[in-house]
Amino acid sequence: MVSLSIGDMNQEQLDEYVQNRKAIPLEERKKERELTTKETQRMNKKLEIALTILAVIALIVTLIITSFWT
Repeated sequence: MVSLSIGDMNQEQLDEYVQNRKAIPLEERKKERELTTKETQRMNKKLEIALTILAVIALIVTLIITSFWT
């Protein structure tokens, strides 16, 4: 099945989605949500590191330019 957002589904697809979600045990859904949360936290940490590196590079370039400017 092609992955659609819930807003793009027609009523039949939405009913099928709901039935499939009900078929998945609650504990399994909790585990899935926990994994998604962990993945999100991991990606946020990588993004934070990348932005910090970018900020340091921008600061160094700014310092180099201003040192030649004066």
